[in-house]
Amino acid sequence: MAGTQAAASCLGPNLGITAQWMAAPISGVCVSATIWSLLFGIVQVLPIFKGRTFGYKTRVVAIFHAFTTMTLAYRLSFMCRPLEIGGINTPGQDIVVNVAGGFFLYDLISWIIYGYVIAKYDWMQLFHHASCLVGSWACWSSGRSGADVTFALFVAELANPFMYLRYLLREVGWKDTTLARTNQAIFALAMTLTIPILAPILACVILMEPKSHPLHQAAAVGLVVVNMMWFFKFMTKYWAAAQTGPLKTGRKASPRKGSAALGGEIGGLIMSPSGAGASELKED
Repeated sequence: MAGTQAAASCLGPNLGITAQWMAAPISGVCVSATIWSLLFGIVQVLPIFKGRTFGYKTRVVAIFHAFTTMTLAYRLSFMCRPLEIGGINTPGQDIVVNVAGGFFLYDLISWIIYGYVIAKYDWMQLFHHASCLVGSWACWSSGRSGADVTFALFVAELANPFMYLRYLLREVGWKDTTLARTNQAIFALAMTLTIPILAPILACVILMEPKSHPLHQAAAVGLVVVNMMWFFKFMTKYWAAAQTGPLKTGRKASPRKGSAALGGEIGGLIMSPSGAGASELKED
C-alpha cells in the first residue's frame, strides 16, 4: 500500500517544498552536493575511520550513494509509470538525476582538492565525474531522457557497492578472508550481469529511440564499447590463467580453486561503469 502511494505521489502536481527544491536543477544539485559533502565530513571525524586514507573514506560515502541512487531510481522513477525512453522528465526522475549529479559534483571537487594536495591527479576519476555532470546537464537542459538516465544509473550502481567494499576490506587487511572472496565473487557476477547483458540492451533501446538526447546516445555507445573490451579482455586472460596456472606477471597463483577463485580474480580487475574501476585496477 505504501509503495502504491509513493508511486502515485511521485507524479502528483502538488509537490512538497523539499521535493520542489530537489527537483529543480540548480537547487537540487546544490542541496545534494552539500549533503554528500557533510556526510564526508562526518566520516572524516568519526573515530571508527581515524587513520583511514582519503580513498577509503570517499568509498564509504560512495557506498551510501550507490544504495541511495538505486533506491530513489526504483521508488521515484520505476514505480511511477512505465519508463519512456527519451520522454519528458517526471519530477521523481529530476530528483534522482539531481541527487546523482550532486554526488558527482561533490566527488569531482573532492578529488581535485585531493589531487592538488598530493600533487597527483586521478584523471580517469576526474574525466568520469565531469562526463557524468555533462550527461546530467543534458537531461536538465532538455527536460527529457530522465528515464534513460535513471535506469542507466541503476544499472551502473548495481556492482559498485561490492567493488568499493573490496577496497575497504583490502585496506583493513582482510583481503584474503572468506568475506573478501565472497564479495569478489558477487562483484564478478554483478559485473557479468551489467556489462554484457543489461548495458547493451539499454544502449540499443536508447539508440533506437529518436527522442533520446544525442549526448546520451553517444555516452551509451562509448560506455558499452569500453566496458565490453575490458570485460572480455580480463575474462579471457583470467580464464586462461585458471586453466594453465599463474599469469606471467610475477604474482603467485591463488591457492583457491574453482569458480569462486576465478570470480574473485575477474571481479578485482574488470573496469566498473562508475569510472572508479581504473583506480581499483591500479591499486591491486
